[in-house]
Amino acid sequence: MTFRAITTLAALILSTSLVGCGGSSGSGGLPLSAASDAALGTPSSPAAPAAPSVPATSGGVSGGVATEASVSSVASSSAAAVASFTELAPSKAFALATVPEGFSYETLRTIAFEVEATDVHGQAIADTTLSVHGAKGVVFKGRTDAQGKLSGQFQVPSAAAEVRFELATIGINNEKTIALADSLSVAFGPFSN
Repeated sequence: MTFRAITTLAALILSTSLVGCGGSSGSGGLPLSAASDAALGTPSSPAAPAAPSVPATSGGVSGGVATEASVSSVASSSAAAVASFTELAPSKAFALATVPEGFSYETLRTIAFEVEATDVHGQAIADTTLSVHGAKGVVFKGRTDAQGKLSGQFQVPSAAAEVRFELATIGINNEKTIALADSLSVAFGPFSN
């Protein structure tokens, strides 16, 4: 679509809107076909009435009738709007949409972990429940083996910074908040942090 076609189309739309403001064509407005022909610059049919000569008001519309001054000012302002829209070259538009190197679309990340749990005497805490809590609740739940060990994986949002490990036992520090890394090693016992 050419620039002239766009401005002509904009003038047509606006002029038909302005003509419609006055009500039906019996109230002094142009019939739709005459307004369309006038906006497109094509000769109207012989049966179409000529536009009434009405002095333009500050709004460019008098008694619901669009004047030539209002249509031409709308067309020129529409042309300016279209011209500013077309100033954005396709190369600039695509440059704005490029994805940075190394960007990941992943919204979740998988974390591997190993846990070792011992009591105050250094004995393995076997068959006890371990829960891993993320920002929105439990992300992993399991039980330690006979050696007090448990390994597994859980998923958290990529933006998560830490999780909380909670061991269902008493007599030792049974809760730890750990900063996230790709793999974690957590020790529960009397001398662990």
